[in-house]
Amino acid sequence: MKNKKIIDLRKKIDKIDRKLFNLLEKRLDLCKKIAKEKIKNNFKIKDSKREKNLIKDKIRNFNLRKEFINKIYKIIFDESKNLQKNEKIL
Repeated sequence: MKNKKIIDLRKKIDKIDRKLFNLLEKRLDLCKKIAKEKIKNNFKIKDSKREKNLIKDKIRNFNLRKEFINKIYKIIFDESKNLQKNEKIL
């Protein structure tokens, strides 16, 4: 037998997950646009200073473990850089 409370909570999680992935798609679309600007202006794909500042800001402003934030951003940054490199190839 399933617990109604758990089912309702999972539905809320599913709704949040949809929002998260929609936002990730939007973020990556913006990364492609940034790549075009970087290519146009002959900038490097990787911006270590910005990456560090984003991580520091999230650690400071959100109640999440530092390691968790670092892992999430590593995945996001890796995907962003891959997309930007692909834009450079195209």
